[in-house]
Amino acid sequence: MADSPRVGSNLDTRETALLEALWRGDELAATLATVEAELAALRARLARAEETIAELTEIGDAAQAAIDQLRARTVTAETEAVLYRSQREALAAELFAKAPQLRAGPDANPARRGAGGRHGWYRRVAAWLRAVPPRIKRRR
Repeated sequence: MADSPRVGSNLDTRETALLEALWRGDELAATLATVEAELAALRARLARAEETIAELTEIGDAAQAAIDQLRARTVTAETEAVLYRSQREALAAELFAKAPQLRAGPDANPARRGAGGRHGWYRRVAAWLRAVPPRIKRRR
């Protein structure tokens, strides 16, 4: 005679274990779905971060190119400044050497007598005023 399953028998234990395994499987599936959703969100953030890195790299490269251009301009400007400084010093030395002649006036240099300068200009204006007819002088 076949025995019918009794309460608390081995069969009930198997069914309980199977139901518990199904319940845990559902929990694991829900957890796996949550983890997959978080992983997808992290992958999206990673993609955005990579795009940001690419943009910042482009900006950095452009900034470095601008810095390189400014460095080249700075070197050129410094070179010009040194050149202008030496030209200025040479001109100052030349003017300093000629200063005694300029203070002495045109009569100090026999080659330049009456040839110009302030006194030559005064002489030309005085000669022009002497040549102006008298009636024009009165109109002033």
